[in-house]
Amino acid sequence: MRKLVAACGALALLITLAGPVAAGPPDRFEDPAFNAIFPDVENQLVAFWNITRDDFCAWEAGGFVGDDPTLEPVPVQVQTTPTGAMIRRFSAVRYFELWTMNEDAPLTGPCEDTDDSTAPWATGSGRWAGNDNDLDHDGSVAAGLYRTDAFGDRGHATVVDVDGQEWAYHWVFRGVYDKNLDFRLVVDFHRLH
Repeated sequence: MRKLVAACGALALLITLAGPVAAGPPDRFEDPAFNAIFPDVENQLVAFWNITRDDFCAWEAGGFVGDDPTLEPVPVQVQTTPTGAMIRRFSAVRYFELWTMNEDAPLTGPCEDTDDSTAPWATGSGRWAGNDNDLDHDGSVAAGLYRTDAFGDRGHATVVDVDGQEWAYHWVFRGVYDKNLDFRLVVDFHRLH
């Protein structure tokens, strides 16, 4: 009887020490509608990654009918943790445009904010990478997971302006969404040199 109790105790201790069962391998797929458009108020620019302004604005003017005019699919990895949170990662090098922001830009949208320009200020390519450690954070909190969601992206582009001058452009964004569903900006940085 003692051996049976000892064996059960050892098994319980082993299960406790082993921790949660590891999640399966990540899902990897090509996202055909993955692009980024963001304003850079400090440098008075609007960035378009993996999509052209002309294509996006034509799609917007048409009521967003049809497929997103993304230039190339982007590899994405999503993995579910043992607790159920979904982690997403991506990284790719794609076409990149910088458009001059209008002097009186209302910051209502990338087309309206750049419609004084007839061509990009600079074009090139850029690597954009990002992660989100709890893709459905609202769902995780509703399910009783009281965790913090850290997410963001970073990138580096090399572009050539209309005069033939080469520029480097960097950006970093990081935010935190806590267990109370409150958002906090950690960093939002843009640099052109």
